[in-house]
Amino acid sequence: MKTNKWGRYIKNSLSLLFVLMLIINFAVTNVYAVTNPLEEAKAFIKNNYVGEVSDEVLNSSTVEDMVSKLGDKYSQYFTAKEFEDFLNSINNKFIGIGIHIDMVPEGVKILSIISNSPAEEAGLKPGDIILEASGHQLSGMKSEEAVTYIKGEEGTKVTLIIKRGETTFNLEVERRQISVPTVETKILDNNIGYIEITSFGEDTAELFGNAVKEMKEKKVNGFIIDLRYNPGGFLDTALNISGYFIGSNNALIVENKSKKRQFYSGYPHSQQITEPVIFLVNEYSASASEVLSAAVKDYDKAFLVGTKTFGKGTVQAPFMLSDGSVIKLTIQQFLSPKGNIINKVGISPDLEVKNKEMDSLLVAQLLLGKSTDVINKSGYLKVKIGSREFEIDLNKAKDEKYWDVYRNILENVNKDEVYLGTDKGWQKAEIKEGLISIKNSNSVNVTGSKVNTATKNTAVKKIFKVITCNLNVRSQATTKSKVIGVLKKGTKIEVTTYKNGWYRINYKGNPAYIYGKYVK
Repeated sequence: MKTNKWGRYIKNSLSLLFVLMLIINFAVTNVYAVTNPLEEAKAFIKNNYVGEVSDEVLNSSTVEDMVSKLGDKYSQYFTAKEFEDFLNSINNKFIGIGIHIDMVPEGVKILSIISNSPAEEAGLKPGDIILEASGHQLSGMKSEEAVTYIKGEEGTKVTLIIKRGETTFNLEVERRQISVPTVETKILDNNIGYIEITSFGEDTAELFGNAVKEMKEKKVNGFIIDLRYNPGGFLDTALNISGYFIGSNNALIVENKSKKRQFYSGYPHSQQITEPVIFLVNEYSASASEVLSAAVKDYDKAFLVGTKTFGKGTVQAPFMLSDGSVIKLTIQQFLSPKGNIINKVGISPDLEVKNKEMDSLLVAQLLLGKSTDVINKSGYLKVKIGSREFEIDLNKAKDEKYWDVYRNILENVNKDEVYLGTDKGWQKAEIKEGLISIKNSNSVNVTGSKVNTATKNTAVKKIFKVITCNLNVRSQATTKSKVIGVLKKGTKIEVTTYKNGWYRINYKGNPAYIYGKYVK
């Protein structure tokens, strides 16, 4: 999955108006006899807020000001309508036209259209640019401001001025409630089940359970659970899903303002995920995502790939006031099952993917390769990362899209636990000078050639075409090296190896280098 696809969810999706959430279920009533919202709020804050509460906070003249003075970005005041929108945001429901967007200088660019949405019915297409919405020019606006002119009351219509290529036209689109599934699934290569969870909504656990059941019926070889850009949601949902991995064991610890601890268990399920599992996480995986990630990591039920998670380790609960408004207060912090602090710390992955342009999903796919022959392991490399062993399909690793992720994997393996597959099983191997070779042997023959590791040079042997006007041919794989020739656009050239973005070629009988960006 490309970076820009994920970016749109965290930056611009209308369904993520409120992010980074861990919410206790909303069965909360006002137990106070008073009917003054200000006094009610004061009592709720004084008795439930996890931190210290000053007299300045309690003496505020409005509820909104009182919550604001707590200085806690996760404690919020909502009108009744805002709270309804907040609940819908967790469940990926919103009122709008059904588009994912990005801001460009001219206005709002449509990245994708939600199926069966008003936008799809009206004929909008990815790549269209919305110049105006209801008479407001959108150029130069932040996305948060621009979407306020596109969204609106259900059943109303918004008039848009659309630019498509060189054509500009007007379009009227009705606003309706849009529901985006919080769970998306597909079967990947090697019969790997992929499950993406975008939010922990009310129906997410049911959708996840259905996905697991369906994939087990298809006898998948492993699971990839994608929590990248998942901001959180309901605690109960995270506990429910954790049960598919850890059963009814303790899933997290919560600690209130008095440091009193309470333990929450995973939900028991008739089906357990026992296949190999990789979780994908990043710096936007927060709150309920961290509850689930911490649980599977503490019990060693999954291998985490990506970047350190957000570090939002607090629990919020809503308190309804007599006028229908709601205050959401931080009431607890949560710890992993082993007592590890998550708030402002996050959860570190087992395999870090430092390069933001690198797709963690490709890393997971390469790690979940598995040889099927009991004896013949030819074409596979067995490595160990931490306490886990993985078998990498070397033919897949030679595919250009896997070069960088393969190198990232090899940079993180236990160097003394590398095994190369042969027709007689696994042989102890080493990575030396760019080659994987059987220890104390010159090299090993796999599919007829030495296997390069992509840490140094990756074998390519492909015919590429120059796609720029004049491409410099250099003596070394660096822009500081001498230019020894020029290739014209359209020139076909045989590439032999790849190294850090550079292709090695034979130029006039001598080894030379060209930059990979300019050939295809």
